[in-house]
Amino acid sequence: MKQKLTAIIKKFRSRHRFAATLLSMILLCFLLCVLAYFFLINTVLKKSRENSIQLNQSYISTEADNTNQLIYQLHQSLTQLSYSRSILNMVFYSEYKESNKNLVTTDLALTAQNNLLIKSALLYIPDQNLVITSGYRWASLEQSAYNDMITDYLNDAVHPIIYEDTEKISYLFFYDDSLIMARDFPLNGSRRLGTLFYRVNYKEIYTQLTHGLNEGYHIWVYDTDNHPVFSGITDYPDYITDDTIAQLESPEENYHTLKNSVLFYSRSNLLEWKFLYEVKKSALFPIGNAVSLMLIPSLILLAACGIFICLSVTSGVYLPRQIKGLLELIDSETVSAAQEEDDETKNLNEFEHLNRALSQMAGQQTKLQTAIDKVSGDVLSRFFLELLSGAQFTPEQARQMLSLAHSDFELKGFYMAGILHCKGDLTDLEKKRNVILSEIEEQMSSYNKEHHSQSHILTIDSRTFVLILSFGITESLLKVIKEVSELEQVINAVSSSWQVPVEFHIGRIYYSILDVGFSYQSALETIPDTTPKSEPETSGISKVAVKAEETNIKDRARQVLSLVLDHDTKNASALSARVIAEIKDSGKTPTEEAEQYKAYISALSHGISRLDYIDPSAIPNELLIFKDAESADSQQLARCVSESCEKIIENLHKMLKRQQNPYILSAQDYISRHFSDSGLSLNTVAEAIDVNPSYLSKLFKSNLNINFTDYLNHYRIECSLKLLSETNRTLQDISVDSGFNSVQNYIRVFKKFMNMTPGQYRKEI
Repeated sequence: MKQKLTAIIKKFRSRHRFAATLLSMILLCFLLCVLAYFFLINTVLKKSRENSIQLNQSYISTEADNTNQLIYQLHQSLTQLSYSRSILNMVFYSEYKESNKNLVTTDLALTAQNNLLIKSALLYIPDQNLVITSGYRWASLEQSAYNDMITDYLNDAVHPIIYEDTEKISYLFFYDDSLIMARDFPLNGSRRLGTLFYRVNYKEIYTQLTHGLNEGYHIWVYDTDNHPVFSGITDYPDYITDDTIAQLESPEENYHTLKNSVLFYSRSNLLEWKFLYEVKKSALFPIGNAVSLMLIPSLILLAACGIFICLSVTSGVYLPRQIKGLLELIDSETVSAAQEEDDETKNLNEFEHLNRALSQMAGQQTKLQTAIDKVSGDVLSRFFLELLSGAQFTPEQARQMLSLAHSDFELKGFYMAGILHCKGDLTDLEKKRNVILSEIEEQMSSYNKEHHSQSHILTIDSRTFVLILSFGITESLLKVIKEVSELEQVINAVSSSWQVPVEFHIGRIYYSILDVGFSYQSALETIPDTTPKSEPETSGISKVAVKAEETNIKDRARQVLSLVLDHDTKNASALSARVIAEIKDSGKTPTEEAEQYKAYISALSHGISRLDYIDPSAIPNELLIFKDAESADSQQLARCVSESCEKIIENLHKMLKRQQNPYILSAQDYISRHFSDSGLSLNTVAEAIDVNPSYLSKLFKSNLNINFTDYLNHYRIECSLKLLSETNRTLQDISVDSGFNSVQNYIRVFKKFMNMTPGQYRKEI
C-alpha cells in the first residue's frame, strides 16, 4: 500500500502540497470512522435481530408445511387403497366370497406395514355389518374393538377436518388417544356403502416434526380450540395460555416475547392446527464478541474506503476541475498496464501523461467500434434466422431487436426474401465462397443506393444464401415490383464474373418485417423439382411479387392453422393478433374492416372444416360474431374478432390434443394394419391394445366425434377409393380386400359415405 501511495504522489508536480492535503483528509476520515464504528454496532445488532426473527419464523412455517405434507401422504395412501380391486368388490358387490376377506385384510395389512404413519387400517361395510382390519381379523360391528369409534363417526358425533384434493375427500379427527383418517364409498351419493379408516401414528408425526431440535428449542401444537395435539407424547407448559395464542394470532405481530424465551407462530390452513416454536433468548440474539468479530471485516473495508475517498478528494482539490475527468482515464486497467512498462512515463507531468493516455484510448476506441459493428450484424442475422424458422415476434419485440442491432430496417415496409443457390463443383465453390459473398454484398450496396432500399444476406450453407430486401412503405407497389425484377441483373453479374451458375428464387412481397418468414416459405415453393431452365426467370419474379396486390387473408389463415396443427398455439395466437391489428390500422371504415374480418374468419372456418374428425363447434358462427358490426366502432370490432379467434385456436388445439390420446393412436395404428380383416371389431381392437372396449368406444366419440364403427367403415372406404381409381379389379375383390364381408354391404356403406355407388364413382373419375 505504501509503495502504491508513493507512486501516486510522485505523479504530481507539487508533491508537498498534495501530501499535506492528503494527511488532513486522512485525519478527518479517522474521526468519521470512530463515529461510524458505533453506528455499525447498532445497525448490525438490529439487523441480526431482524434476520434471526425472520429465520425462526420461516422455520416454524416450514415445519407446519412438512406436517401438512405428511397428512397429504396419508390422504394419497388412503386414495390409492380405495382403488384396490378387492376392497371395491367387497363394498359394491354383495355376492362376495369368503376368500375375498383374506384379500381385503392382506391389502390393509400391507398398507399399514409399509407406512410408519399408519398404526392400523380397517374397512367397515354397513350392508354386511362387517369390520375387516389390517390385523387379519374380521367381525361384526358389535363385536369389533372399533364399534364405538365407527358408530360415533356414522352418527356425526365427531367433528372431522375435511381434506379435499381433486374431488377426493378424506376426513381427519381425534378419537380418544388416536388420530383417525376416513374415506367413504362412494364419494358422491346419499347412501354410504362403506368406509375406510386409518389409525394414524401421530407419535411418528411428532417425531418427524421435532427431529433435529437442539436443547432450548421446543415445538408445541394446538388444535383450533387451543387443545394440545400431542398431549400424550410431551408435556405442554402452563405459561402458554389462550391469551398468549390469541396475541400470536393477531396480524400485527407473528411472535411473542416471554420472560426467558420467544414464541413464533404458524397456522396450518389444511389441519387448522396452530404451531408454536419456542426459542430461548440466549440462543436467538447474538451479542458481544460475535458482533465484534463480525464487525472486523466491515471496519477494515470502511478504512480502505476512507483512504480511497481521501485520495480521490485530495486529487480533486489539487487538480484543476477541467482535467479531473481526463486524469481518471489514466487509472483504467489497460492504460496503466501499458504505461508501467514504459520508464519514460514516470517523468511525465500531468498534461504529458494525459496526452499519452488519450492517444492509447483512441486506438482502443477504434477496436471497440469494430467489435460492436460485428456484434450488431450477428444480432440482426440471428433475428432474421428466427423469422425464417417461423418464430413470431410482437412489434415491440421486433423494435427492440432492431435497436439492439443498430439497424436501419423499419418495422413497416415492402419486405421479401430471396434464395440464392450456387451450383458447380463443391471444391471450387469452397474456395470462391467468401469472395462470391463479398461481391454479392458489394453489388447489393450499389443496388440499395440506386433504389433507396436495404438488404441483408444470410449464409445458410456453403452453396446457399438468403437475401432479405426492403423498400420504404412510401414507395408504390408497381415501382417496387419493377425494381425487384432488376435483381436478376445483379445476380447474373456475379454469376458471370465468377463463372458460377446461381439460381435465384424470390418470395412474395409483404408489408412488415415480421412476415419475412412467410416470404421465405413462398420462395421455397417456387423452387422447381428439376433443374431450372438456363434463361432468366424475371417474369416469374414479377408473378410472385404481383400476388402482394391481392388479399393475403387466406394465406394468413392457412399460416395460423398450420401453426396450430404443429401444436404451436403461442405463435398462432401472435400471428392472428397481428393480422387483426393490421386490418384495424388499415384506415378502413368499420364496415370495410368487418368485411376483412369476415374473410379472415371464413378462411379459418373453411380450413377447419377440411380437417378430419373435428367437432363443428370449433367453427365459429359468423352471424353471431358480426351481428352488431355496423354499430360497433373499430376498437370494439377488433376486440370481438380477437376474442373469437383466440377461442377458435384454443378449441382447435384442445380437439387436436384429444386426438393424440395414446389409446386412440394405438387403435388407429392397429386398424391401419388389420382393416382388411372382416372380423375386425371394437372388442378385438380393445383386446389388442389392452383397454376396456366401452372406454375405447367413449374415446372415439369424445375425441374424434365419431363412433368406432363409422371410423372403421370410413377408413375402409378411403382405402377402397384407391383400388377403384387405380385398378380394374371387380367390386367383389375390392370389397374383400377392404375388409367387407360382402359386396352388398360394401355398396351400402360406400353409398352412405360418398352419396353414390362404387360403380358411379369409377365412372366419374
